[in-house]
Amino acid sequence: MLSSNLRDAIRSGKPVSGCTISGFAPEQVEVLGLLGYDFAFLDSEHWPLSDRELSALITAGDAVGIASLVRIRENSHSAIQRVMDSGAAGIIVPDVSSARRAQEAILSVKYQPQGNRGLSSVRASGYGIKMGLAEYTKYANDKSIVVCQVETMEGVRNIDEIVKIDLIDAIFIGTTDLSNSLGYTGQYNHEKVSEAVQLIENKTKTAGKNLASMVRGDEDPGQYIARGYCITVASGMGLFTSGAKKYINAMRNK
Repeated sequence: MLSSNLRDAIRSGKPVSGCTISGFAPEQVEVLGLLGYDFAFLDSEHWPLSDRELSALITAGDAVGIASLVRIRENSHSAIQRVMDSGAAGIIVPDVSSARRAQEAILSVKYQPQGNRGLSSVRASGYGIKMGLAEYTKYANDKSIVVCQVETMEGVRNIDEIVKIDLIDAIFIGTTDLSNSLGYTGQYNHEKVSEAVQLIENKTKTAGKNLASMVRGDEDPGQYIARGYCITVASGMGLFTSGAKKYINAMRNK
């Protein structure tokens, strides 16, 4: 169900950690919860997760007390509503290149008077059993999370307007697409990429918003926390690949 703990932690600036889930693997979500991760990052942008599969993954997380943030496949009202109605703690919106795109996502997440999300006694509300709809809408508006991913030069140019949007909880810097947008594909440490990242960081912190980022296999999440990041995300596929590679290399060297 909708998590109060994750939003409260992010609001206070407490570092929280997640890990990506890129396939229909409820067991992996359960493992993340049992290991003490703060949230599962369910990636329906780059992976073919259906609405039914996302709902099952969210339910698996609820069973072990781990919240779910869903990176939506498209910034549309219907796509966002289905995810939120399934009980996600919030969404990660890819390719937010303008304040208008950020505002569109917020309107789809929030109920009146903050948004225009449709209302029903769905799973996220406990099917209307635990609390009435009037109480639930207030709770959902307070606890739902909106993370906007800035990952293009257009987004960088519009960052001042984006970070002014009150109901954005964090700015996720998408360095992979940003490097591609700048013409330095995959060169995360290129001077121009680093300059763009630092600009986003500075503007976001000045506006009092939280920062979020993926942590690559050769990086320490502590380096992001030291730079003021609140949300760090490990790549589940990256962890699997590095572990599998280490194992097979050890076997070949026997």
